[in-house]
Amino acid sequence: MTKTTAETTAETAVHGSRHSLKIAIAFLVLYTIWGSTYLAIRVGVRGLPPALFAGIRFVIAGLLLLGFARLRGHSFPKKIAHIWPLAVVGFLLLVTGNGLVVWAEQYVDSGMTSLILGGTPFLMVGIEALLPKGERVERRALGGLLIGFCGFILLVWPDLRAAMAAGLAGGGAGGAGGAGGAGGAVAASGADGAGGADAASGAVAAGGAAVADAARALPAKGALLLASLSWTCGSLFSKRRGVPVRPLVATGIEMLFGGAVLLTIGLASGDLARARWDRETVAALVYLIVFGAAIGFTAYIWLLDHVSAARVATISYVNPIIALLLGWAILGEALSVRIFIAAAVVIVGVVLVTTARTKSAA
Repeated sequence: MTKTTAETTAETAVHGSRHSLKIAIAFLVLYTIWGSTYLAIRVGVRGLPPALFAGIRFVIAGLLLLGFARLRGHSFPKKIAHIWPLAVVGFLLLVTGNGLVVWAEQYVDSGMTSLILGGTPFLMVGIEALLPKGERVERRALGGLLIGFCGFILLVWPDLRAAMAAGLAGGGAGGAGGAGGAGGAVAASGADGAGGADAASGAVAAGGAAVADAARALPAKGALLLASLSWTCGSLFSKRRGVPVRPLVATGIEMLFGGAVLLTIGLASGDLARARWDRETVAALVYLIVFGAAIGFTAYIWLLDHVSAARVATISYVNPIIALLLGWAILGEALSVRIFIAAAVVIVGVVLVTTARTKSAA
C-alpha cells in the first residue's frame, strides 16, 4: 500500500524528534558525566601512577565495549584501511590527549584542569578554519578567542608569577647565602637571636616549597594545553575520516589501542611497583571505566558523526562548573574570586566562538 503524503510527513517528524532526543541525551551525558571525571582522575592518581591508571581504564573499557558489540551482532572491521584511522584517533584522544591530562592532575587541581581544557573549542574552531573546505572564522569568533585567551592568562597568572620568582630566587642564591652567614653571626649572640633565625629559616623553607610546587604546576598546565591540541586534532580527524563501522565498535577499538599504549608505557616505567590499590582508587577506576569511558566516549564519538564539531565542543560550557563544585565539595580544593572571574571570562569566550556564524571556505 502506498503511503500518503501526510503519513510520510508524520513518520519523518517522528524520526526527527527521536533523533533530536538522542542528541539531547548524549549531550546531557557528556555535560554531567565528563564534568565529574576530572575529580575521579584526581582521586585515582593518588593511588596509581598516571600511565598505568589510564591504561587499565581504557583497556578494560575497550574490551567491555567490543564484547557488548559482539553480543549485539555488530561486525568488526577487517581491512587495514578501516583500522588505522581508529588507531590514530585512539592515540590522539587517549594517549596524548587523556594521558597528559591524567599526568597533569598530579600537580593541578581538578577544577583548574577543566577550566584550562575549556579552551579546546578555540583550537577546534581555529584549526577547522585552516583545513581544506573548512569553516571561516568571523569577527565574533575571533573576539571570543581573544577573550578566552585573556581568561586563561588570568587563570594561570599566579603560577607564571611563581615561576618567575623561582628564577629570581635561583639567581640570588649566592646573596642569600651571604645573608645567612651574617644572620648566623648575630644569632650566636643570644637565644632570642637563635629563635629568630629558626623562625626565619622555617619561613624561607616554606616559601621555597610553595615556589617549587607552583613551578611544577606550570609545566603541567602546558601539558594540558598540548592535551587540548591533541584532543582537537583527534576529534576533527575522526569527523573527517569516516570509517564504516558502528560507533560502539569504533570506540572500543580506539580505547583498546590507546589503552594498550598507555599500559605499555606504565609497565615499562615500573608503575606497577608504585601502585597502591586502596578503596578510593578502585572506586575511581571503576567509575571512569563504566561512565567516563564506556558511556561517555561512546556518546562523544556518536555526536561527532551527527552534529558539528563546534556544537560538540560546548561540553566545555558545563564541565568546568561541575568540576569546580565537585572539587570544592569533595576534595576541599580552593575556590577564589580570581578563579570565578577567570571561569566566567573563559566561558564567555567559548560561547562567542561556538555560537558565531561560520561559512565554508571557498
